Amino acid sequence: MHSDPNADQLAFDVDGVPTPNESSIPSASAITEPSTPPSSSANALDALLNEYRARATSERAKGTLFEELTRQFLLHDARFAHQFKEVYLARLRAQLEDLQNQREHPLTQDAKLIATISSQMQDLERLEVAVEQRGTLITQYDADVARLDLQLQDMRYDRTHPHPDTCQFYNSTFKTLQPSNEDIAAFEVEIARIRRLRQEAKADLD
Repeated sequence: MHSDPNADQLAFDVDGVPTPNESSIPSASAITEPSTPPSSSANALDALLNEYRARATSERAKGTLFEELTRQFLLHDARFAHQFKEVYLARLRAQLEDLQNQREHPLTQDAKLIATISSQMQDLERLEVAVEQRGTLITQYDADVARLDLQLQDMRYDRTHPHPDTCQFYNSTFKTLQPSNEDIAAFEVEIARIRRLRQEAKADLD
């Protein structure tokens, strides 16, 4: 039996592509693994989260640190930066508006308080004027009562002690009219009315 002299040629060259033989395949022992695996972004994130857990003193602090981390990522990542900046600016505007509203609220309260104080001051001024007027009125009532009471006493005296008809200096006669009971009663009614008015004015002051 004769061997084909081109068999070895076919074993190494099929369609012009060299076919490696067993001697050209590297052994398993010749293939080595890398000495240290490359660090991944997941490992870096885990390390950062562990650092945050160590730094945080409460669950709320952990949440705040994580929110800041997420914000920084969205602000700098090319895929999200544009959208997040718009949302972030809208949030900042909303916070600014809220702060302005909070600032305006005490100003509004102050304005209301000032208006209330001003109104009370005006009421106090009117009250002081009214008190002064009542005081003047009471003084006038006292003077009127004293004057009318003096006249009433004189009228009562004239009723019990009639005047002489002859003038002691010229020895001439004259006619004097004695006050009537109706006159005396009218003075008594007027004095009682003024005293009632004085009592009402005094009650207003009290």
